[in-house]
Amino acid sequence: MNTTFRYQWLAACVAVWTFAAPWLAQAADAPNPIETARRIDQLLAKEVGVGESAAGRCADEIYLRRVYLDLVGQPPSVEDILIFTLDPDPNKRQAVVERLLEDGDYGRNWARYWRDVVFSRRTEDRAFLAAPATTEWLTEQFNSHVSWDQIATELITA
Repeated sequence: MNTTFRYQWLAACVAVWTFAAPWLAQAADAPNPIETARRIDQLLAKEVGVGESAAGRCADEIYLRRVYLDLVGQPPSVEDILIFTLDPDPNKRQAVVERLLEDGDYGRNWARYWRDVVFSRRTEDRAFLAAPATTEWLTEQFNSHVSWDQIATELITA
């Protein structure tokens, strides 16, 4: 390899791989939740074919089971099901979601999920030594409602 070419190649590599400090992109203003819901409804309406209709509203006990499994990773207790199904409040579905988002199991459930996602791409088995600390840290982040951009920044720059 000729010396001049070697130096040019090395200079090109340095230019590409030189460390650049991370920077934060400017976040757009948060969209209005009502406008977001309307837009989702429009997109779903396009997906439903002519003559077809979306599934109807599911029974309260089915909804409760689904939301519990999705948010906290475990089914509701029999007592929770009875209380929910007998509650006459028309906003009880929204209320149970808000309550589960404040539950400590919410953070634990999603911390375990994201820990598994991150560690599934490991290249070294010793990385599992950090799994308990990672789970604990992610649980704290989720339960403290830390934004995804902040969590990602912390993970990337750790």
